[in-house]
Amino acid sequence: MAEKLDINADGSLTIYIQAESTGEDKEANWLPSPQAGFFLMMRMYQPEEKMLSGEYTIPPLTSV
Repeated sequence: MAEKLDINADGSLTIYIQAESTGEDKEANWLPSPQAGFFLMMRMYQPEEKMLSGEYTIPPLTSV
């Protein structure tokens, strides 16, 4: 298991949420999920004011 996430060259972060391994090169950013459906939730601890006011837009989820 990797100790650090792999950050993309542009500074963004890609997290892979899936049941099967993404392969050794992407495993640092892999969150194993069940084979069947699951509920994805985002928690923000000590959010900044722009998150509370609705000014911040959560980046979209994409399927690859």
